Parts: sequence; structure tokens; C-alpha cells
Amino acid sequence: PGAKYDADAKGGIINIELNKGEGLGTHGNLDLTYGTGDRYNGSLKLSHQTKDYLIYGGYDLRRSIQNGTFTTRRQTFDENEQALFQQGAINRKRVNQNFKYGGDYFFGRNQLTYEGVYRRGKDRDNEFRRSDVLHAEDAQHTDRYNVETEDGDALDNALIYERNFEKEGQSFKAQISHSTRRNSEIQNIESIPLSTNGGQRDQQRGSTVEGRSVSVFQLDYGHPFTDSKRIETGFKTVLRNFDNDFTFEVFNPSEASWLNQPHVSNRFLYEEQVHAFYVTYSQKLEKFNFSLGNRFEKAIINTTQYALNERNRLSYLNLFPSANLQYHISKMQDLRFTYSRRIDRPGAWRLNPFPDIADSLNIRTGNPRLQPEYIQSLELGHHITFKKWDLTSTLFYRYTSGIVDYIVTVDDNGISHGRPENLNRGYDIGVEFIGSASLADW
Repeated sequence: PGAKYDADAKGGIINIELNKGEGLGTHGNLDLTYGTGDRYNGSLKLSHQTKDYLIYGGYDLRRSIQNGTFTTRRQTFDENEQALFQQGAINRKRVNQNFKYGGDYFFGRNQLTYEGVYRRGKDRDNEFRRSDVLHAEDAQHTDRYNVETEDGDALDNALIYERNFEKEGQSFKAQISHSTRRNSEIQNIESIPLSTNGGQRDQQRGSTVEGRSVSVFQLDYGHPFTDSKRIETGFKTVLRNFDNDFTFEVFNPSEASWLNQPHVSNRFLYEEQVHAFYVTYSQKLEKFNFSLGNRFEKAIINTTQYALNERNRLSYLNLFPSANLQYHISKMQDLRFTYSRRIDRPGAWRLNPFPDIADSLNIRTGNPRLQPEYIQSLELGHHITFKKWDLTSTLFYRYTSGIVDYIVTVDDNGISHGRPENLNRGYDIGVEFIGSASLADW
């Protein structure tokens, strides 16, 4: 991706060009699908379009079921040599509903668009896990049952204004959007010891209330100087907020009551601001096209861990240059070279320092001081077209600094603790071939 697009992550661009037809009148579409394992989904879409406006609405429902099994083996080699063997099964049932609505209003060379989506979802996960921890002089065997139910909804709204000018290549677009999500989850865990020396049945429960919001403000303007020279510029502000309130309790059989566990319970607040400005210049010559750009991004991230009253702040300014060069060898062949600098910022879960206790023997925590990864991507591509077939070949190279990976340690009780850390650096290199052919006229 060039400087016009977000610098976050390692993704590319899929360019889909739609043919704009009249499509006037009222249209509808109904889809129904049924699959094995009692999975099904369906959707209904309706729209009405005139020369001045378009309105549409739709509803879809999806029910999915996932069943799986897993096996884990771990062995440590120190003075407290031990081994862990786990096997289990997971059953997940999800029902999601989406209500989509919106429309376009056309006036002169202007277009005003509203897009809205309301989502509603329910999940239920059942997990069984049998764990065997083997020490030199001892062995522990435990069955663990984990049932999670989640209920949530989301609301997305976007307002978009576009202006089309008489001069070809000149464009203006303004967009504002806001998304909110709210989920509540209840987790019930029961651990049953199977060892010969006995042990007490352990009951735990957790509840999570989570809220997310994202607001986006964006302006883009493109101006052609001539038929072959064009400049694009714009800015974008993204505001993200993630609020996770987790309560964890253990049942006390002697008092028949639930006791809060303050070393696990915690409220975590994540606030992120990303302010970006970009400019790109492109030019077309007889056999050579190029586009050069740069993107400036200022990121500010604040996290608050309420249990320990700990606050962390990350702030960094980055430049993300990009280049796209294309040489036309002939009518049938092209060479292309692209370069871009990217960033992969750690999300809220990787920054949250409080533990994930879905598996009591393999605990993961976040790292509030985690830094982003930086990626530099280069590609050299060749494309050749014949009458009925074409071939694209690409050589790519990606260099990443500050690679994030989980560092795992195992304590004397056989419990592993994983935490993400910035490591050193690494690279990916590869080659890709894509060929397509028309086997017949149809």
C-alpha cells in the first residue's frame, strides 16, 4: 500500500472496480444456506433507487458450530524436571444477526452517503481439558471444565461526502464514522483432581464487561496538474477506546461463599490516538510510471491498570515513505517495483498485564511497555499477457525490527507464564507465481 493508506500491519490492497449502471427501481435478494453440523445462515436485502437517491436495508443471520480437539506436550530440562501432557475438546456455538441500512443522495456533482449497521451476537463455548503433570517423584492428574457464555451488540455509523469535478482526476472526499461495541461474558470453571492422593474440587468463575469504541475523521483530495501529473493529499484521525472490567472469584466451600481474587481481577483501560497526514505525487511517461509518497503518523497510547493504579504512556512520531515504479517493456510485458515502510502496533490485549486464566497451567499476560514492530517491504514483479493466458511473478522481501513473540517460563508448580516481548529482527523472503488462462471462449 502507498502513503495514502494506513501504515498499520502488513496487508496489501485488493482493487475492485465496479461498473456503475442505472439500476433504477426496486430490487430484492434472498439467500438461504444450510450446512453440515446444524450450521445455517440467511440474508434478505432490499433497495430502491431513483436518479436522485438510493435507499437500502438488509438483515442476515448466521449460526455456526465449531468442534475441535487439541493436544499439548511440554517438557522442562532443569533441576525440577517435569512434563505436561494435555488433551481436550472444544465446542463453540455462535449466533450472529446484522441489520444493515443506509442510502445515497445525489445532487449535482455531489454525493452524500449514510451507512449503518447494528449487530447482535451470542456465543457459548464448552471446553474440556485433561491435564497430567509429571514430576520426578509425583504426578498430578486433573479434569477441567470451562463454560463461557457471551452476549454483545455493536453499532456502526458512517457519513461520507464525495465531490466529483469536471476536471478528470480531481476528487474530494470527507468521511466521519463512529463504532461502538459492548460485550458481557460469564465464565464458569470446575477442576476435578484425579490423583491417587486425592485433592479438593476447585470452582472458579469470572465475569467480563467490555466496551470498545472507534471514531474516524478523514479528508482526501486529489488534484491533476496535467493529464500525466497528479498529487494527492489528506489527513486522518482515529480515536480508539477499549475498556475491559474483569472480576475473578473462587468458591470457598467452608463458608459456602465466593471470594474475589484481587491478583487476577482488574479493570484495564486502553486509549489510542493516531493522527496522520500524507502526500503522494504520481506521473505517467511514455514507458515509465511512478508514484512517490510519504505518510506522517503521530500515535499516542495511554493505558490504565486500575488494580495497581498503574498508568503507562507511549508516544511516537513516524514517517512511512512509499514508492511504486512501473516500466512498460512492451504492450504485453510490465515490470514493477514497490517499496513501503509499515508498522504493526500492539493491540489492547497484548498490553493488558493481567493474566488470562482460560488454562490454569498455561497463563498468558500482556506487556504494557510493548513497542510496535516496524516492517520494510520490497517487491519486484513481472507481468506478461498473451491472447488467452497471462503470468504474474513476484519476488518479495520483508525486514522486521522489534519482532514481538511470547517468552514462556515454567515455575516449580508446573505452570507456564507467557508474556510478549520485543525481540531482535527478522526477515521474510519468497517468490510467488500467479497464472490464469482461458480454456474456451465461454
